[in-house]
Amino acid sequence: MPGKASNVNSAVRQFYHMAPGDRAAYMLTIIDADALVPFEYVQQLESASAAQPNPGGNVYAAPVLFEQDNSGVPGIVRATDYMWSALAAQNLSSWFEVGFPISNYSACPGGGIMLRRGGRGAARGEPHRVPAGQLARSLASRSGLLRHGPACPARLARPRLVAPRGASSNGVTAPTCPSPAETARTVADLCSEGALCTLTAEGHPVGAPVAYSLDAAGNPVMAIPAASPEAAGLAAGARVSLLVTPTALPARRLASVALQGTAARAESQDGAPEGTELVVLQVESCRYYGGLDHSSHGVAVPGEEYRAAEPDLLRHAASELITTWNSERAEDIYRIVANHLGAPLMEMAYAELLWLDRLGLYVTAEMEGQAPQVVRVPFHRPVLDERDARSVVTMASHISWEADRNAPGAIAMAAQLVDSFRLGLATASLGDFAVVAAITGTLLALLFSLRRTPTYDLDKIPGPWKKALPLVGNVLDCLRPDFHRVLLEWADTYGGIYRMKFLWHDTLIVTDPAALAGIMGRGDAAIDKAALAYAPINKMCDPHGNANLLTSAATDSWKAIRKAVANIKKKYPLVLSRVNQLVSRITAQGPGASIDVDQAALRVTLDVIGLAGFGHDYDSVSQDIPPYDHLLRVLPRCFTEVMLRVANPLRPLFPAWFKYGPKGSAAFAMFQAEMAKLLDDLQARGPPAEDDTDIGSQLVRVMGSHPEISRHRILSEIGILFVEGFETTGHTTSWTLFNIATSPGVQERIADELDGLGLLVKPGCPPPRELEWEDLKALPFLTACAKEAMRMLPVVSVMGRAPTAVTRVGPFTVPPGTIVGTPLFAIHNTRHNWDAPAEFRPERWAGVPVETYVYNAAEAAARAGAGDAAAAASASKRGITFMPFSEGPRNCVGQSLAKMEVLTLLAKLCAHFTIELTPDMGGRDGVRSRESTHLTLQSAGTQGIRCHLHPRDRA
Repeated sequence: MPGKASNVNSAVRQFYHMAPGDRAAYMLTIIDADALVPFEYVQQLESASAAQPNPGGNVYAAPVLFEQDNSGVPGIVRATDYMWSALAAQNLSSWFEVGFPISNYSACPGGGIMLRRGGRGAARGEPHRVPAGQLARSLASRSGLLRHGPACPARLARPRLVAPRGASSNGVTAPTCPSPAETARTVADLCSEGALCTLTAEGHPVGAPVAYSLDAAGNPVMAIPAASPEAAGLAAGARVSLLVTPTALPARRLASVALQGTAARAESQDGAPEGTELVVLQVESCRYYGGLDHSSHGVAVPGEEYRAAEPDLLRHAASELITTWNSERAEDIYRIVANHLGAPLMEMAYAELLWLDRLGLYVTAEMEGQAPQVVRVPFHRPVLDERDARSVVTMASHISWEADRNAPGAIAMAAQLVDSFRLGLATASLGDFAVVAAITGTLLALLFSLRRTPTYDLDKIPGPWKKALPLVGNVLDCLRPDFHRVLLEWADTYGGIYRMKFLWHDTLIVTDPAALAGIMGRGDAAIDKAALAYAPINKMCDPHGNANLLTSAATDSWKAIRKAVANIKKKYPLVLSRVNQLVSRITAQGPGASIDVDQAALRVTLDVIGLAGFGHDYDSVSQDIPPYDHLLRVLPRCFTEVMLRVANPLRPLFPAWFKYGPKGSAAFAMFQAEMAKLLDDLQARGPPAEDDTDIGSQLVRVMGSHPEISRHRILSEIGILFVEGFETTGHTTSWTLFNIATSPGVQERIADELDGLGLLVKPGCPPPRELEWEDLKALPFLTACAKEAMRMLPVVSVMGRAPTAVTRVGPFTVPPGTIVGTPLFAIHNTRHNWDAPAEFRPERWAGVPVETYVYNAAEAAARAGAGDAAAAASASKRGITFMPFSEGPRNCVGQSLAKMEVLTLLAKLCAHFTIELTPDMGGRDGVRSRESTHLTLQSAGTQGIRCHLHPRDRA
């Protein structure tokens, strides 16, 4: 870009340095490298030269001028690097009997185009005249040759675009291609340089190369040399146009985009290179030129559509994927295109992947004896990330392989259902499941009777898979609210690694300590999360299904967001204030009140997320019955809908077919609207102060420093903070209080510990001192109670992972795509990992550092005689039996805040009250009978966990 554009700058400056009389004899036209040359533009130059006796003295910039009407441009010839290289090399004399560099192109009186030879002074030579229209016709006729090169004579014709099969004539059925606005955002995001066109003080158009970055709304922020002619014309409100085209293949094939609007000096000049100033182009409209979808007439995109669009999520991974698939998976590309065209594979002469996006592929293809064509092959659903794209293309290849065996329709439908059902332990009713099974049964039977992939060691792994039913596998055994106990029973029976069938899909359930250390770590045995398993959570957080910290692959964007969210200062005073408010409210209700401690804890956690994260007070603790649209009531409806969608992929497509389907969709919409409001409020406050460490402020900073992170991605991140921090922390607190209340002698030991620190409320005594942050580390027995409750009743029941290549899990080699489940309840409760796991024993944690939340009980038992139990914490690399916040690079990013909330709630409630489970709960067995795993392990129904909280100062 700089080397070619320097010719343009030089030409403009030379033009203005001429004497006025000399300048009037010339008309300078700027055509930058990679410019787009409309036929109409050339024709206008010709007609202008024919109509005016002296057309000189005018300057015309690139063909995207805001002052010029391009709405009726009939077509555009792309001036590729090949073309300009040839022109500059003076080797096109056979065309016009003259060669020229790009800056010496002008019209001549009497019609036609005058081309001047390159060079300076006498070397410039005499001008040569080309008849009117010849240049446009020549460029059009030669563009194919210059694009494809002389080695490809069979591809000289302009490829025609083959629309996706099944699309209507006007292209409006399902979104099989990105919209022009989405493509414009993608192109603008991929580029960092462009050709700026603006007007000089005299009103002449002038162009120059600029570097830029995009702000959150997609507006380019450009670095303009302060002393340049173009800077002089960029007064506030100046009209500007920025032409951007990716410079490298394969992105260069995508399109060119002209962003048009007004320019203004940026409010902040931080980061401006020396000698430049930052100027923001407020995009009012843009034009989308050329590209693989052949939008060659300059599709106009309103500014609001451009700003609302998101760049394609595969844009940065596309180059590597295209290179890999063209070199290593060429046969798959041939098959996919042949199947899409409904043609036999043997008739496919050539196919090459050109570009891909979240909705599909662009492939150039030739059938025997036919002209080349650009084929758009849509995916059967939008992909979620790079890994998901690989999975979907693999699935498409399988579909094509089966289609070649004369079963296209059924196989395609079955394969899509396989993809949609991937991992999800059902909470749907047996009736819902039967409906889905009846619809898909025949198709699945056909699919798996035709093709069997290598199983490696799967058949050597013990487990209930040998008793699995056709199609439904072992799922019927898990269709119960406490299916976490079914997985535990199988772990006790079959051991630390066992195989089951989730529907037709092979699934490993791993509770073996050594295997878990490998899976959760960073080495070759590590396995990342199964992205598709979390798709319903993504759809809850963002209508576009953007991934987030919980569900995304560990990309650079994921790392940037995680670092920002993790680097927050402690919010202890805020947490303490809201807990004290809860204590006062419970005290006011009296000792006879039946308090749902689960609901009470949930109210605190929601308020803390809102205040600590975004400076927003949901005021949950003070409300008796929150309104229907309050997040305290919206979130549980959302979580129920997520689990129903995991179990039934038809539910989001046809919500009216299923019980409470519209209600669940409406809950998603309410939650998404609240997340959007939070982000709008954050952005309206302006740049956060340096000492503002709220999570929301950190996310705003990330948006500013990482323009590739979209607004919808940030909305998904905000949403996942509520998903991960609301029920998990609340239920952990209530399960701990439940065990404290029902285990003899435990409350007395907690009271003694609190009393020793001067924190216990006692009748007839002055109020105790206030709980401080440092006190939380001085409560080893209370911490042990919390850890033991997390061991017995971990709120996150199952985490799903999936290897992308052949992988070893413990001693077994398994194929890619095998679901690997790590069920915390079974890991924390299997008899293979713990002694007497069904008993609440806080003393298990004696000697273990209070900050240790990843533990190897087997190692601790081996070292118990040596009095070295604390060393078990560092032994987690060799084995894991306890990890309530997960482990490794994907552990819970908010665990520090969660631990602080749980321990503060427990300390304050136990200091002020003695806790008694109400008789109507039915004791431990009664609560046990109501265990239910939705997204989290909780007590089913509306009772929650009810207790009497007796004030200690009245004892």
